[in-house]
Amino acid sequence: MSLIPFFGDGHLLRASDYPHPDSVWPNSQQAIERQMRHLSLEMRRKLTHDNAAALYGLGRESSSGPYRTLKTVSMRCSSQIAKGMTPEAPA
Repeated sequence: MSLIPFFGDGHLLRASDYPHPDSVWPNSQQAIERQMRHLSLEMRRKLTHDNAAALYGLGRESSSGPYRTLKTVSMRCSSQIAKGMTPEAPA
């Protein structure tokens, strides 16, 4: 949380490291509350949802229909990674 001022609230994502055994899952909600209790609800939403949705182009109009699905984004990223490319950010 101390890096938010440095990177900006639109450039960070919260991660749980699931499915690794040292992740906080299935206690993710409690971990978020503990780690982010000092942040506003708006900031929590950005870090846990909105920034990831913006990064992957989820929940907005796209050429693939009204909403991109996680499967569509995952398939695109997987094919680029398999070719040795870095996944591109959505336009």
